Amino acid sequence: MEKNLLKGDRCWEIFCNKIDAVLKKTLDKDIIIFGSNPGGEFIRWFYENFYHKQITAVIDRWKLDNHYQVLHLMSLYYMWSDKAVIINTLPNNLGPENEFGNIGEVWERTAWKDEQIISLYEEIFPNSRFDEGRYITFNDWMEEEYSLDILKLVHRAKLKGEGSFGYTPADIRMILEAEDIFDKNEAVIDLGSGKGGGMLAFRNCGFETVAGIEYTDDIYNIKCDNLEKLGYCIEACTDRTIHKEGLSKDKVYCYLGDATVLKEELDNYNNICLFNPFSYELTQKVFGNILDSLKRKPRKLIIFYAEPMCHDVIMKSGKFALVKKVGKSLGGSTHGAYVYETLSSVRS
Repeated sequence: MEKNLLKGDRCWEIFCNKIDAVLKKTLDKDIIIFGSNPGGEFIRWFYENFYHKQITAVIDRWKLDNHYQVLHLMSLYYMWSDKAVIINTLPNNLGPENEFGNIGEVWERTAWKDEQIISLYEEIFPNSRFDEGRYITFNDWMEEEYSLDILKLVHRAKLKGEGSFGYTPADIRMILEAEDIFDKNEAVIDLGSGKGGGMLAFRNCGFETVAGIEYTDDIYNIKCDNLEKLGYCIEACTDRTIHKEGLSKDKVYCYLGDATVLKEELDNYNNICLFNPFSYELTQKVFGNILDSLKRKPRKLIIFYAEPMCHDVIMKSGKFALVKKVGKSLGGSTHGAYVYETLSSVRS
């Protein structure tokens, strides 16, 4: 029997369907992506992962990159073929024709026809103003569609707690790359969950039991507001009332408090997520509590650690194996992540 999905659980599906409705008509073409911005990187990834299709090139006026075949705008003079299309990931007023004019070239000297330029940005954000900083990414679309607050960075100076690091939004693609390792039937907790982007990503990847703990009150309130706008039933708790057992799959658990005080509460979770949220000292404390949890309740435990600055803390314990590195293929706008698994489960 198919589970009853909440509005928030279907965001990724809806977003991908909107993109697929446009791009699936281009699969017999040579694909040139205009814009090496985060949206351009996402569309390249989409072609490669959803269609297993390699693109011809990414074209950009400023940002050139040999590794990802990012070529200069002038390349459009010689990249033309009657089988090629340009996927414009920027608004039309920043598209290839206008950019040619901005550098003193004449677009009409190229061989490109109007029907060979596909304005994907206008399809995804028909009413958006580019000066609001929108790109074709999942987080951008969710913000626009549901009036969320996910993308704006928060520097550590504005966070509560001396060892708290700044907030950076999670990229769902990192979690998708680790799908083969996670056990989605088991609960996941995001330690230092910020505005809830990681929690939303886990829900959209099929995790039914999701929790997150955040120390800064203002950020915690933004997270709860984001989740409520997407229809989630929030179990809001302080670190004194965090569940030690009996989590429900029909709720999202939002804890306000200090992640270093979580002890028996960690026994609920077989998946733990961190996006480099703490200093080295705090990470040591949190990981010590994770090891104590494994002593109390031996189990297969997965740690997903984005921007893994304290990798050595985990490896020196001798309890975990590094089983996967993710994010390398996602482009420069996304951090990498390491995925660890308890050694006993790797050996078995």
